[in-house]
Amino acid sequence: MNNLAKRTLVGVPGAAMIVWLIFFNAYSFALLFFLITVLSLNEFYSRSTDGIIKPQRWIGLFCGIVVYLVIISLKCDLTVICDVPSFDRGMAILLLIPILFSIFVIELYRKSQHPFTNIAFTFLGLIYIPVTMGMATLIGWSSDDGGFHPSNMFGYFFILWAHDIGAYFAGRWWGKHKLFERISPKKTWEGTAGGVVFSFIVAHFISIYCPGFSRMEWFAITVIILITSTLGDLVESMFKRSISIKDSGTLLPGHGGMLDRFDGVFISAPFVYVFLELVHRI
Repeated sequence: MNNLAKRTLVGVPGAAMIVWLIFFNAYSFALLFFLITVLSLNEFYSRSTDGIIKPQRWIGLFCGIVVYLVIISLKCDLTVICDVPSFDRGMAILLLIPILFSIFVIELYRKSQHPFTNIAFTFLGLIYIPVTMGMATLIGWSSDDGGFHPSNMFGYFFILWAHDIGAYFAGRWWGKHKLFERISPKKTWEGTAGGVVFSFIVAHFISIYCPGFSRMEWFAITVIILITSTLGDLVESMFKRSISIKDSGTLLPGHGGMLDRFDGVFISAPFVYVFLELVHRI
C-alpha cells in the first residue's frame, strides 16, 4: 500500500471523527483535544529522550494536563466534562506554580550531565503542546456572545486541512523549487501556492455556510493559518532534524506521529485565537 493510500485510510476517518465530535456536543471535542494533548506531549518527551537529553516526562505530563484544563476553563464549564462539583481555576494555578518550580529541584537529584537542557525540554513541551491545544479548543468559543459555535471549529479545521491537501498534491504534481531545503527538503513553493489557492476557495464557501464570522474575518483567519501552519510544519521538521529522526512516531500510518499530524495546529491556533479575541473585544 502506497503512502497516499495510507494517508487517506487514516486521514478521512480521523477528519470525520473530529467533525462529528465538534457537532455532537460543545464539550466532546474538548475531550478529544485532551487526548491529543496527552498523546502528543508523551510523544514529544519520548522522542526528546536520548543519551544526553532526559526531560522529566511524568511530571511534565501531569503539568501538561493541568495547563490544558486551566486554559480551556477560561470559557468551558469543566463540571460538564469531569462530573466533579467544581473546578477552581485559581486553585489549580496556585497548585501548578510550586509543581512547575519543583522541576528545578527534582533535577538536582537526577545526576544528569545536562540538567538545564532537561529542564528546558520539559518546559518546552508544556509551551509547545498543552498551551497551544488549549487555545485551539477555545476557538469554538471565540464569538461576540461568548457561546460555543461549532461552525468556528469546523471552519478552522477545514481551512487548515485544505492548506495541507492543496500543498500536498500541488507539490507532488508540480513541485520543483524548494521552499526551505535546509529544514524540509520536500516542501516546494509550488506546493505552498497550491495550498494557498485551495485554502481561499474553501474559505469562500466556509464564509457562506458558517456565518459565525464575516467573510473578511474568515479570509483573515485563512491568511493567518497559511503563514503559521507552514511555519509550524517547518518548526516540527526542525525539531525532528535536531534529534535525528524521520517521523515523530508511528501511531498514524502514512502520517507519522501525533506531532507530525498536528504540527500546523500547534503554531496556528494561538495566532487565530488571539486574533479572534482582539477582533471581538475591540
